[in-house]
Amino acid sequence: MFISFNNIHLIEKLYIITAFMTGFGSILLGLLVYFKNKNNELNKRYFLMSLNISVWSFGLFLCHISYYREIALFWNRFLHFAAIFIPITFIHFVISLLGKTREKKSILFIGYIYSLILSSFAFTSLIIKDMAPKFYFRIWPIPGILYPAFLLSFCVYFTYCWILTFKEYKKSTGIRNNQLKYILIGLTIGYIGGSTNYAYFYNIPIIPIGNAFVFFYVILYAYAIVAYHLLDIRLVIARTFILFCVYSCVLSVVALAWYPMRPALQAMLGEYWYLVPLGIFALLSMAAPFAYLHYQQKYDQRRLKRQRAQLTKLKQITAASIDLDYEQLLKNMPPFLMQMYRDDFQTDIDCIAVYFVEKNQNSYRLASYKSKRTDISFETNILKTDPIPSWFIEKAPYYVDQKKLLDPSYLESFKSEDLEYYQSKQTDKDLINAISNVRNSLKALKAEVCVSCIYKERLLAFLLMGKKQKGSYAQEELDTFSLLAHDVASAVRSGELREDLEQSYIDAIHAIITALEERDPYTKGHSERVVKYSTLIAEELKDTFPFTRILNLTDKVKRAALLHDVGKIGVPDSILLKPGKLTDEEYTKLKQHPTTFLHIIQSIKNLSEDIREGIESHHERYDGKGYGKGSQGHRVPPIARIIAVADTFDAMTSDRPYRKAKEPIEAVNEIINNSAIQFDPDVVMGFTSMALSNCIVKIEDIKSNYFTIQLKQWINNKTIKQLEGMR
Repeated sequence: MFISFNNIHLIEKLYIITAFMTGFGSILLGLLVYFKNKNNELNKRYFLMSLNISVWSFGLFLCHISYYREIALFWNRFLHFAAIFIPITFIHFVISLLGKTREKKSILFIGYIYSLILSSFAFTSLIIKDMAPKFYFRIWPIPGILYPAFLLSFCVYFTYCWILTFKEYKKSTGIRNNQLKYILIGLTIGYIGGSTNYAYFYNIPIIPIGNAFVFFYVILYAYAIVAYHLLDIRLVIARTFILFCVYSCVLSVVALAWYPMRPALQAMLGEYWYLVPLGIFALLSMAAPFAYLHYQQKYDQRRLKRQRAQLTKLKQITAASIDLDYEQLLKNMPPFLMQMYRDDFQTDIDCIAVYFVEKNQNSYRLASYKSKRTDISFETNILKTDPIPSWFIEKAPYYVDQKKLLDPSYLESFKSEDLEYYQSKQTDKDLINAISNVRNSLKALKAEVCVSCIYKERLLAFLLMGKKQKGSYAQEELDTFSLLAHDVASAVRSGELREDLEQSYIDAIHAIITALEERDPYTKGHSERVVKYSTLIAEELKDTFPFTRILNLTDKVKRAALLHDVGKIGVPDSILLKPGKLTDEEYTKLKQHPTTFLHIIQSIKNLSEDIREGIESHHERYDGKGYGKGSQGHRVPPIARIIAVADTFDAMTSDRPYRKAKEPIEAVNEIINNSAIQFDPDVVMGFTSMALSNCIVKIEDIKSNYFTIQLKQWINNKTIKQLEGMR
């Protein structure tokens, strides 16, 4: 029934071996991809394509090892039945990968109809007439009158598929670009490899070495899947590789017994020599599953150990922050994750950013970011109505509830490439538009992955991850990020509760301050006015460095301003209410009130360091001649710089026992004159802008022409930023 290999030419032997290898590799990879996710449309298309390639390859194998011409003819017609469907199943796979199924459905429909009609003649002489010897081959098919119709579909569909993929490749970037690059290379190799089979049909003496190329095409697609997660089946591929290695060893040992040892076995056992390789095959086949399970377990242990190590590292960053300061957690996340990927994955990430919900605001503020590229920047504020927050807050829960979004994992995290594929499978226009808006927003932010930090249906923060330099993000990584996100959400919520507790302490202390201010009609209401001016200045400066680095800037400035004079509780009335000039000794005691504050607020254990430093250093000067810690310039805490200006302005525009209040314009000009001397120039700029916005002064009242020019430019830049934020 089967021909002896000794009677076959070397070229035909290679042809047979590569056909078997291609068939085995294609069906194995196709099945594993399919069973990884049977509901995924792309996985189905890949399996269907692999099945047809496998049937074609096994048909070639069986055809050329058949002894009788009639059996070889049957297998050749059988393989052409599968070959007719290879072009259309391949183009269906590529169109699904490109997300153009709806757009190209008419082409697919025509292609399947054409293939069905042509396949109905596959077992007749109209496609393959007969088999006969040709060149180096013992048997080769003789084409029928309809064979050119098959060749036409092969050439047209593969050429169209190549052009379609190439156009998409030219437009794509990053991981998508790498995916399509390997699709193009694989398509070219498969096309050339398959084409070499057809020269012999018309007596053109080109050796059909294409089967070897087609085998490399299968390997190339496997590489694209492993390296660039074409179908996100890294675990399956690893297990497939283990299975392939184990059974390759089995077949190698059997082949050794079958060919090199055959003469020796025949000499010892005669016509029963084949029982030895068969017995070896039987024994090794029984042992192979145990070997496979052993190495699979080793791989799984290694993979889980690595994942646990990553989780342990992520837990390290969250554990302390949950108990101490969630703000520090948010600030540390981007550099920590960047370093973790460099250490554990030997790859870099273009950028990582964290946004958190601002208290009493309708937006999410940039908490921290890390970028490897200079051309990437992030919006300081993202409104809750913007596509990404809106997706987690409103859109995704609604579509899951309505059974339109069938994968609940999209409530927690998503990849841009997954969204693109998912979008191509939808029919609901609103859902398609929502996904499109999210994808566009991710593209604008140069992000590949977004992970939400949700606590009891509240989106407290979200993490954006840029492109990886090697490969794309696997589902395991998204699962790990989701676990991290739960801890972050808990940390942020714990921080909110601590802040509420802080506020209750602050309210109690403020009541004491109000009672103290009642003693002195000159300072009555001073704290409230400093709070008012400070928060207005903070609003002006929230997009200016270094104030952008302080989370909840306005809220913290408000708290610090409210408590800035609490230390005066420890200053005697004889000093506070003295109508004349203070002595050196009295002034020394007065200067101690920021330090006294530290003893008073000891009960507020988790008071933000920004607030603490802002109160302690609000009498520092920009030139270093103030009192507190003796800081100067950029070393003076940002909140302290704001309170210093607000406190000075209110003091100058309020009556004192020893002088009358100054006019607001006079006080503003004096503060401007002390810019970069007593006060931070940026804070003075923000303060003056605030004074203009609130009609405290007019721009023509400012005496410094140079400062006026700078102020106009500063206001202009601020307006541009606001307009960009609105867009």
